[in-house]
Amino acid sequence: VITLNRFVIILLINYLNYSKQRNNILIYGADEVSYKTALSLTSTSQNKIYGFFDLENSKSIGKKMLGVSIYSYKEIERLIHKFQINQIVLAKSELLRDETRSVIDNLEKYNVHIKTLKLNTENINTDIKASDISNVELTDIIGEKIEYRKQFFLNEFDNQIVLITGAGGSIGSELCRQLLFANPTEIILVDNSEFNLFNISNEIERIKSKNSLPTKVKKYLGSVRDYKRMNKIFQDTMPNQVFHAAAYKHVNLVEENIIEGVTNNIFGSKNIIDLSIKVPSVKKFVLISSDKAVRPLNFMGKSKRIVEMYLQLLSKKSNDKKLAIVRFGNVFNSSGSVIPLFQKQIEDGGPVTVTSKNVTRYFMSIPEAVSLILKASIDANKGEIFILDMGKPIKIFDLAKKLIRLSGLKEKLDPDDNGDILIKFTGLKKGEKEHEELLIGDDYQRTENNSIMIAYEPLLEENVFNDLINQLQAAVDKENNDDLPEILDKFFDVKSPTIKR
Repeated sequence: VITLNRFVIILLINYLNYSKQRNNILIYGADEVSYKTALSLTSTSQNKIYGFFDLENSKSIGKKMLGVSIYSYKEIERLIHKFQINQIVLAKSELLRDETRSVIDNLEKYNVHIKTLKLNTENINTDIKASDISNVELTDIIGEKIEYRKQFFLNEFDNQIVLITGAGGSIGSELCRQLLFANPTEIILVDNSEFNLFNISNEIERIKSKNSLPTKVKKYLGSVRDYKRMNKIFQDTMPNQVFHAAAYKHVNLVEENIIEGVTNNIFGSKNIIDLSIKVPSVKKFVLISSDKAVRPLNFMGKSKRIVEMYLQLLSKKSNDKKLAIVRFGNVFNSSGSVIPLFQKQIEDGGPVTVTSKNVTRYFMSIPEAVSLILKASIDANKGEIFILDMGKPIKIFDLAKKLIRLSGLKEKLDPDDNGDILIKFTGLKKGEKEHEELLIGDDYQRTENNSIMIAYEPLLEENVFNDLINQLQAAVDKENNDDLPEILDKFFDVKSPTIKR
């Protein structure tokens, strides 16, 4: 009897453990895509589908699919409690962005793991694989403001040779992807990272092959700090347009490596700007900047604003060149984005680290930001600072809570609280702001595209600026870390009238 009781207890424990591990799933949608998604999910014994649900006006409500019922959206709370649902998959053809956000917002309070189906329109009719079902992304939560892939660039890049520095980075690689479809003759990829250059090169070749695109692609390893190497690349390729995306952008790393930050971000950028002015074939240069350049508190932001100033001063006397700066805030899923960090921390069981309860940041998707960069470049002329309108800033604390809840977990602010994932406040690090800005002042105008503004901002006198650049170079040459902060601060002391078109 004792042996039998032990056997029953072991069976019960195993069943309870299995129940905890099992995914009890509802699927949002009741069409062919929903059906294929359910088939894919049920191929694993760990998943059990308890039903489908859809909007109240769906003709499918009350019917069955794969032996389970199709419910109305308004029954969702009852269904979650009745079937102990711990996962909901959004799988519906032609699922609109606003509909996705509305569903996600309504489901957040139930602490159910939300997943979405990521399919391109070209493979919507193929079988759905497990890899097509993924966690919710930030674009699903806050969305994008423009349909970036539907924009046309008015033949601006037709028969052009376009050079991109930092081509393997978050922004640089997306510039490559979007430019491929704008029919340039050639794209020149320049990057200091062999790994990044290898990855973007392979991806670009796949896109070219799949779409039968004629654009030639050349790849160059090299640092923008190496003037001789960059000069050779410019002379060999004779580009018509240059997008300078290469930069050290991690605030805390640049704070700890100031000489490298200054050398790369200021003098490396100066090399590319000088070559763009010097080489006759270049007709347009676009500097990719950052909201950290606005009233900068950190060395990274200061380096970006100093380069902006350099380009603006040069623009006054470079009549045959079109020059511009494009400034924006954080982009989703870039190498420096907080979103992948939060997701990894949640997967590891926490804590999720947030600097402050009140800290806010601007966010935009990478493809959306690059589309606006390309649009702004068309209007480039005399060193304008184009600002991408990034909407309202987002509280990072709220974002952390939302990502935890959409993972089917509950946040807690104290280790002893009820909840699954601790949110830990670490405090602002040196050089970090609680709230980022996109404009130094109120002197700006909207362009024809309402998502892009032009800012007019104060500059140093040219002779003062050049003297400080010489001081900065001398300090870098001597590897004098002590003098660099003071010299950098002087760039922001004396202001002269703004440059206008």
